[in-house]
Amino acid sequence: IGELLRRIDVISGECAVPIAVFGHAGDGNLHVNVLADEDPADPAVRARLDRAIHRLFEETIALRGTLSGEHGIGLTKREYVSMEQDERVIEWQRRWKQMWDPADLLNPGKMLPARRATCSE
Repeated sequence: IGELLRRIDVISGECAVPIAVFGHAGDGNLHVNVLADEDPADPAVRARLDRAIHRLFEETIALRGTLSGEHGIGLTKREYVSMEQDERVIEWQRRWKQMWDPADLLNPGKMLPARRATCSE
């Protein structure tokens, strides 16, 4: 936890965004929130936020952490799942989702990234 907190401070400084951290230290579960007082729709602000999030996930994986705790993946983490899980594992999750939720009623589009384009030749 201490090493991740040090790395979060570096990311916050490099990306010029405040980052709040809280969680369950006893089980090593941290909730990291990248914050913005500026308009996140502004392309420059969005770029800094996205860079901070990407760096946070890189550092988390480097420390053998996971992107998801008890709150699941969701919209922010969805596109980063492939940093932690290979495409085969993600595809199995898609299959399980289809099996248990064929009408896609439960949190549609919130957990799994879009399928990668493949060459048809």
